[in-house]
Amino acid sequence: MKRIKYIYMLLVAAITTIGMYSCDEEEYAKDDFNIKLATVTYVTPGEFNNFFFASNLERFEVGEFDLDLLIVPGKEDDVIEKLEVYAYFLEDVNGEQVVHGGTEGKLMTTLVDLENTLEVKVNVNVDDLYDLFSSDLIDTDRPYKLKASDHLEFKWVITTAEGEITDTRYDCTGADCQHIIGVDSGIACPNNLDGNISFVWIDAGGALSRNIGRSGSINIKRISLAGEYEVDDFEFGSGPPQSGTMVDDNCSGKMLITNYGNTVWEFTNFNGSSVDVKFTNRYTEMYPQYGIWGQVRLTRTDGKDWPTDLKGANQ
Repeated sequence: MKRIKYIYMLLVAAITTIGMYSCDEEEYAKDDFNIKLATVTYVTPGEFNNFFFASNLERFEVGEFDLDLLIVPGKEDDVIEKLEVYAYFLEDVNGEQVVHGGTEGKLMTTLVDLENTLEVKVNVNVDDLYDLFSSDLIDTDRPYKLKASDHLEFKWVITTAEGEITDTRYDCTGADCQHIIGVDSGIACPNNLDGNISFVWIDAGGALSRNIGRSGSINIKRISLAGEYEVDDFEFGSGPPQSGTMVDDNCSGKMLITNYGNTVWEFTNFNGSSVDVKFTNRYTEMYPQYGIWGQVRLTRTDGKDWPTDLKGANQ
């Protein structure tokens, strides 16, 4: 099974612009020694870590994503009045990269009234971005609009209430000036367990027997197309929520609980939108005489059926 590879991501770092000073032979002005700090921006990972995944060379699998920007004002009392984000489209044409957007780029979004919020989430819709550049593209044979060979670049203009402007499109070099994302081809796991899932306890042993009949819901959130999931409660309401991560091992349907060692799952009784999960609590191994285990019926609420190839780590 071919693993998905991760395209590089440019994480930004802050730089400081030091004001130039002049002097004459005997006298120095106070302003000669002022240091001017420029407003800079960090980009932090958003959903899917701002990586795209592709199951083939023709298709982007993610329809939208977030750029999480951390704006650091040049001065403590600066008020950030406006953020403009500009996009560029880097197209591969016969092995040569053609940049669409010119020097200034194309304005993708403008955010105002930031209310001194320095952490800003910028949503990027892939279809909208494609429409912005569709008339510029050389390769028009695009059944899925964006290809794995495409790269997207973003730069920004930050304006303070005093009218000071930081424009990363001009005279700016280094990773703090832009953010580039891309795609690599690979095999994404075919199963998708993502969703809000209802549960009901149908059987249990030991101290967990008090939960029989208990119902509720858990959230299973896919955090990568490589089969990684966050689960917000591995013990199904039997106590304080116990969250952790579950991974589809080599996209085989075998679900491994990777950073929460309290339970081992088995999947049984597949019946369309419902499946039973039988799990043993960590205390079963520590105190086998108590036989602490549970069986919970999970029902999808999105109209989808459970994949029938799901297995627990010991199945």
